[in-house]
Amino acid sequence: MIAYLKGKLVEENPTYIIVENNGIGYFVKTPLSSYKKFPLSEGGVKVFTHLHVREDAFQLYGFSTKEERELFRMLISVSGVGPRLAQSVLSGISVERFKRCMAESNLQPLTAIPGVGKKTAQRLLVDLREKFSDKELGAGVADEVPGEVLSTLERDAMKALVSLGCRNREAQKLVRLVRQENPEELTLEELILKALQHS
Repeated sequence: MIAYLKGKLVEENPTYIIVENNGIGYFVKTPLSSYKKFPLSEGGVKVFTHLHVREDAFQLYGFSTKEERELFRMLISVSGVGPRLAQSVLSGISVERFKRCMAESNLQPLTAIPGVGKKTAQRLLVDLREKFSDKELGAGVADEVPGEVLSTLERDAMKALVSLGCRNREAQKLVRLVRQENPEELTLEELILKALQHS
């Protein structure tokens, strides 16, 4: 098992990064929650990783914090939840808010995430609720800053939404909706998060 990866950040996108270490470029799939948040170290960036092994492929998933990686591992331990859906969950909700949903039996924020239906949300609640104690509950999701969206940001946001399970038309509709509601400047991460909240 690869616990973490240190190296030069060669490329960073909302859903993956490429980290170079000893001349090897590692393709690492990442949730939106880790975008632009990887901690720096003497050897470059430090990425907490999970290696998912399938019969036909080895896939490396990366996270900016151990808490995100732990939640990812909890999610894929639930029947019917694979790495792609777990990545989508982490992209649509923070670790703190997920814990709060478990404590309050609140399915609505979960069903708002692309790919998570009511049955899946209920299964997550049943299987994971007991693993989170009241002491673990965080303060929730921080307020987001509204703003203007450039066309290049719109395209990048749409690509990220499609990779997270949205259809092209749905992604375009969500991005336009967020732009209408937010006349001032938005970062790419904020645009995608707001679009996910509307989905």
